[in-house]
Amino acid sequence: MTDGAAGGKSADDLERLLLGGDPDISLAALAEAAGLSPEVASLFWHALGFPDTEPAGRMFTRGDKDAIVTLARLITDIGSDEEFVVGLIRAMGHQMARLAMWQVIAMVEQMSDQAGDAEAGAERAVNFLYEHVDDFGPLLVYAFRRHLAAVVKWRLDRVTEDARRMRLSVGFADMAGYTRLSRNMDPLELARLVNRFETVASDVVLRQGGRVIKTVGDEILFASDTAVQAVDIGLDLADAMDTDPMLPQVRVGVATGEVVARMGDVYGPTVNLASRLTSLSNPSRVLIEGNTAAAIAEAPHLEAATLGEAVLQDFGTVHMFGVRRN
Repeated sequence: MTDGAAGGKSADDLERLLLGGDPDISLAALAEAAGLSPEVASLFWHALGFPDTEPAGRMFTRGDKDAIVTLARLITDIGSDEEFVVGLIRAMGHQMARLAMWQVIAMVEQMSDQAGDAEAGAERAVNFLYEHVDDFGPLLVYAFRRHLAAVVKWRLDRVTEDARRMRLSVGFADMAGYTRLSRNMDPLELARLVNRFETVASDVVLRQGGRVIKTVGDEILFASDTAVQAVDIGLDLADAMDTDPMLPQVRVGVATGEVVARMGDVYGPTVNLASRLTSLSNPSRVLIEGNTAAAIAEAPHLEAATLGEAVLQDFGTVHMFGVRRN
């Protein structure tokens, strides 16, 4: 692959194109250009998700230098402490690494299927990326700006006295019997199942106006501004999985209360309670707690039925309700 096929581009050619040339800048020179110490520059490099560097080794390009100079300027303008900046960079690096991994693997798989040969498919993927790399950058920037505009408006509409806290309804949905499936399925088929689950579940959440917080294998965590919206999402998730011949049923739990939002995720007892409710729910059912039940009481299309109480560690006695549409 690195030598390239006749008339094609190699992985090294693609790397040079992506990085703006061969590496010729040391960590020390990179740090000096940004007005940072080599230790801090190395810390930021690690936060992006890249391995250790040698201070004297020339492993950086002009693109790397431009990026860290911009980063240093942003740090100064924000006036933030090191912990905040490292967390921000780590979140960005994690998401970009995941996106790059997904895109390359999916592209190689698709082109290998078309070519009928894995090596030929990998070469086609490299050539495609080389020819179209300038198209991906604007699309990524567009997607980021579009999401940034939506999130800024959403967050500013929910400003409270504590900027880190907000009241939301959060829900988990997980595939019933996933452990058994993962033991008995071919890994490739299991990967396709998980991908199908993420696609269908995310579409349901977004169609109802909710937010996908994260997907982890057999589970999706979502959040909504209202309990009614969250319950509708839960019911739609159960219906969608029931009618999809490829997917197993899901169990859903929803809780309403205060959460802490940080680095794109949500934390706190409300989130933990939603997770516990999911583990107690039955397949194709949505289980909710008292705050959510009270919040949907006036919704004419929803009906909550008490299922009794459960004593949960860290929560004490929790009143549980099943919910359905009228």
